[in-house]
Amino acid sequence: MRHILTLSRSAVIVRHWFEIDLTDCSMEHGARIELRELPVQAHRGSESAAQAITLDRPLWRADLFDRLRDEAGTFGVAHYHPWFSGDEHARELPGLADQVVALAQQFAPQRCGSAAECFRLTRDVRESVQLMIDGLEQPELLDVAWVSPWMASPHAPA
Repeated sequence: MRHILTLSRSAVIVRHWFEIDLTDCSMEHGARIELRELPVQAHRGSESAAQAITLDRPLWRADLFDRLRDEAGTFGVAHYHPWFSGDEHARELPGLADQVVALAQQFAPQRCGSAAECFRLTRDVRESVQLMIDGLEQPELLDVAWVSPWMASPHAPA
């Protein structure tokens, strides 16, 4: 589940994220906050027609993550990506800080206490998690019980 706040030239995406470290199979999850470019689209149809909205290049990202093996809320693997190439168009963002923080708190690691809950929040990235599993350097270290919901066929009931 993603929450998207659109501004005039950028958008903020807040969601729960889950990933597996390819080197040691440690699992991480928590809130991901991403600032994306919102490029101008050509107007289509009448003045009242629905318009295309496209989220494009990432401009900035913060990952407020815990490792599953750590106490929830310690943010032992939290980090941010302070820039991506290109311009940032986020003058409106400071006025939305409270709203972004409230959304991020909904996806904090301590709110996700089971594999089923983590999967419910991230089932849309099943293919990405499966790619992580396929790329593991030491697959024998993987907690298969925890990742089993992501490993199931996409046509299996969630």
